[in-house]
Amino acid sequence: MASATLLLGLAGLAPPQVASAAGTLDWQFWDFFNVPPGEYFDVRSAVYGETPIGAECHSTPILPATTGYCVPDPEDSVADYASYPYTISTYTNENQNRRTINAAFRFSATGVGILGYDLTEPIFLPTFNSGASIGAYLDFTWDARFVGPDQASEISAIPCSHPGVVEGYYMWSTIVLTMDLQQSRRTFGVVAADAAAAEDWWKDNVKPVCGMNPGTRGQVENAMWDWFFEMGGEESSTKIGKYDIMNAYGWYLDQAMLDIKYTVDLDTITPGHVGHAVGTTHVTIQHVAWGTSNLLDHMFYWGSTSYKDHHLDSTMAMGWQGMEPFAWYDDMTWSGTLNPTDINFVLEGVMSYDFENISLPGENGYDRVDDFSVWALRPHLSDNLNDYYNHGESELDRYPGVTDIETTPGSPLYGQSRSRAFIPTSWDLFDGETVTMQFPTGDVPFYDPNLTPLGAVGTSNDFVVNMDQLSLYRTHPPGYGNWNQATKTWTIVGPTTTGGSVGSPGPDGIPGTPDDDYPDESWGAIYFIALPEPGSTIALAAGSGMLAMMYRRRLRRSGTI
Repeated sequence: MASATLLLGLAGLAPPQVASAAGTLDWQFWDFFNVPPGEYFDVRSAVYGETPIGAECHSTPILPATTGYCVPDPEDSVADYASYPYTISTYTNENQNRRTINAAFRFSATGVGILGYDLTEPIFLPTFNSGASIGAYLDFTWDARFVGPDQASEISAIPCSHPGVVEGYYMWSTIVLTMDLQQSRRTFGVVAADAAAAEDWWKDNVKPVCGMNPGTRGQVENAMWDWFFEMGGEESSTKIGKYDIMNAYGWYLDQAMLDIKYTVDLDTITPGHVGHAVGTTHVTIQHVAWGTSNLLDHMFYWGSTSYKDHHLDSTMAMGWQGMEPFAWYDDMTWSGTLNPTDINFVLEGVMSYDFENISLPGENGYDRVDDFSVWALRPHLSDNLNDYYNHGESELDRYPGVTDIETTPGSPLYGQSRSRAFIPTSWDLFDGETVTMQFPTGDVPFYDPNLTPLGAVGTSNDFVVNMDQLSLYRTHPPGYGNWNQATKTWTIVGPTTTGGSVGSPGPDGIPGTPDDDYPDESWGAIYFIALPEPGSTIALAAGSGMLAMMYRRRLRRSGTI
């Protein structure tokens, strides 16, 4: 490149401030293509058909091969186990002809002084006695992992666990809370004048051995179980959750296990808790359920606003997250402190389905002649189903009757119009928000949409791949952020306004009418293309159409030709 840094600029003025748009929020994205899949991905392959590309199995079994979910054939020409760079072929919803190609990456989000989540209304934790005054603080750590065969053996040892938790999508959460006595009164409804009375209250309201039904659980455990349903929704169409997950996940918040343990510090030198004030309360919640990450995703985006009541209008969202990227994240640790007026936190984990290999058309539209492969990060909302299983509230209702084009290389529906399953949004950064994305500097796979056969199977050698370095193709809006080609780093600092639609049905409040203000594509999106090596004649031959012209322009700008 003629210049190591392409300065693409920042866009516009600050967006309207929402409740969470205070303090600072710093995003980091890294390890693209470099997150080895857990064994639960092989369970997903067996149950749902989500496969590695170019390998028979996602991972080497942790348990003996006879109990594994994938046994490769060492005699064939296909690799036995996936290796770097890791990519997967998966389905977007219940229609298994609709494909995506994804590469996982790691992320962190660090928030300091973020409004909208506090001791009065934590959002992601219950308030069983809203009449009680708030306390001084509540520290939390929420670790969540998808359950594979090895974790399932641990869960099966817990008396109240559901036996069928190994199918690839059950998530095991360990939630550890520490709070002062007053906050325990508000959060859990503790009725006690002092620490000793609080300990007696917990003994009366939590069963030491959890059970599978309301009669064998304690009062607090039953209340927590019901709270999860009230937030995430139940199977019945009459029980839509405040942050209902059915149309994001494809099922309701199906709980398999909940167990609560507690301790109350009776003095300042309680073993293991030295230095805590008398009455400090420690609560550990073990929870296994389908759809936990989808629930948190809606909570982080909508905040105190009900998804159920306002899913058609993003201008009502009050969360700290400007989009919904975490619907399927894994290896999550969400930790921090709820204060009287704000929250400090660090969220770390893996995103498995947000970095996509899609195709863009040549000069004659999608014809599998001069289409080309790009990797894309596109801000979006998480619903991908519409009115599924009688749950009528869906963010897809914003686009009644609207279809889009299948653009995934190798999809049986490639180039065809289909029912919409992707909801673009405008990710505007608030003042104090920053984003840094570190992409790999070496070669990564670009799957050829023209030569890869339709209906390509991941666990074969069907996919035609071009290994090359990521090069910035475009951003939307143009000139958004700062791209360093030498280090493969993209950064941006808020406040920004992308210029995209705000996500509103307009003054009439009805989607599908002329006053709608919904984006037609993602604003704040980044697209990467494979750039030919200097001097290469690839795509430069006469008659190679739009792709050749695009390459020529890029090579001229870079000083290569």
